Amino acid sequence: MSEQTSRRFHARAALILVAILGIALTLRLYRLGEQCYWVDELLTMEVINGRGHQNLYLPRNVLMQHPPSLTDPKAAAPWWTIWNGLQDEGHPPLYFILARWWRDGFGISESAMRSLSVVFSLLAIVLLYAVVRELNGNTAALWSAALMTFSLPQISYAQEARNYAMLLAVALLAALFLVRIQLHGLSRWRWIALMLALLATAMTHYFSLGVLVALLVYAMIVLRRRERWLVLLSFVSAGFVFLAIWGKNLAIQWPVMQHTFPMYADPNGHATATWLRIISLPYRQLIGVAISDQIELFAGIGLAIALFLTILYRRRDLLLWWLWLVGAIAIVAILDFLHTAEQLTMVKYTILAGPAACAIAAAWLPQKFPGFRHVLPAALVILEITFLPQKYHDWKGDWADFAKSTVDITHPGEPVVIAGNGSGRPTLSWLYLGMNLYINPWPRPLAISDRQPSPELMQQLKQYPHITLVTDCKVPPDQIIPGYTPLGEASFENVGIIWSLKRK
Repeated sequence: MSEQTSRRFHARAALILVAILGIALTLRLYRLGEQCYWVDELLTMEVINGRGHQNLYLPRNVLMQHPPSLTDPKAAAPWWTIWNGLQDEGHPPLYFILARWWRDGFGISESAMRSLSVVFSLLAIVLLYAVVRELNGNTAALWSAALMTFSLPQISYAQEARNYAMLLAVALLAALFLVRIQLHGLSRWRWIALMLALLATAMTHYFSLGVLVALLVYAMIVLRRRERWLVLLSFVSAGFVFLAIWGKNLAIQWPVMQHTFPMYADPNGHATATWLRIISLPYRQLIGVAISDQIELFAGIGLAIALFLTILYRRRDLLLWWLWLVGAIAIVAILDFLHTAEQLTMVKYTILAGPAACAIAAAWLPQKFPGFRHVLPAALVILEITFLPQKYHDWKGDWADFAKSTVDITHPGEPVVIAGNGSGRPTLSWLYLGMNLYINPWPRPLAISDRQPSPELMQQLKQYPHITLVTDCKVPPDQIIPGYTPLGEASFENVGIIWSLKRK
């Protein structure tokens, strides 16, 4: 290829990439602020106030005349208090600090806060393109960017005020610096940049560990001896800094993370179900919609064929992506096996597998089959587009209407009681967190009881002819608060139930 032809080729690729990014931006901005925050985002809005998860420590079985505000920026502590305010959180602090700065600069609205993830998602697409171009060429790079653009999980977490889009960007940044060292040599600034990117990845999400190990293994395989040991030093330095600045807080968080691992127990056939989830996971990272077990199994067989061709043709250019894919899945799969859990069913925990799935799908065929290299990625893009409307129809709940309805149902001066049916679920305080975000200050007396109200609280409530019960339990209200007759019920999908009660 002549120099002039090469320039035209790269200019055309750049124009196509710009067009892909334009589509990606449109898909991620569409209906960005249409839905209210959901629970995970509510927790983000609370923790960036610098006071930790206050909802867990609100007094129980106490009738509060003026419940505290949990998410109001006016009541926020300085941003640096976030660092030591994550005792009850299962994530490192980097995203929350950036989100706090973002909120202070752009506001507390849903579209404003979620736009930070939009920025990181677009950056992740550019970085994936850059890494794939270095390893697999321009054609595969453009297809991988297109696959990531239309991926339902990628769009979903680009529209969420959580750390998943940022995790993708910083991990791909680390991969880019490592590949640049591999192909263009080690320099001081690349060494420092790699170390900082590795540190940023570890400080964004703990499930990045699998991909970080994959990057280390890749470096030990492909780098020359001197560069290999210097890059190993970069990994060790990043790990040392991580433990030095965050190790104490990680030790405090550890019991919380152990408690939350077994989220959905499924002891019947758990091992078989987990293996099937592992096989189908790359497909779900691209499409995001479960069609049928047979199709997911077929997708797993296709992945096995791609691995076979990789080995048959000795595709060292795909080594990084296979290691990346295994690392992203393995860290969650191991926890599922150990804790009899089902975290693999939640795409967000393996969101890092997405870039590897895109890259493998885009570059799986060797260059000796140029006419067929577009078939699979084009088919997958069409499939992604086919299911795209389902992403925008997902409903996470209307917390604003829920809060307004609770206030409207409750007479001034009469209490709202948040309670359960005796299961002791601490997440009931999230109901107040969501209501308080949308109505601040909270205008009614409030009591929270993770179980049924205590005898002391019940004695206080008896002085009111009417009370409002807020719960997430679909049980008769007299099983939660005896002595009251229901006058009406309002149920809000994915949020909770409001009962208006009258004393018998």
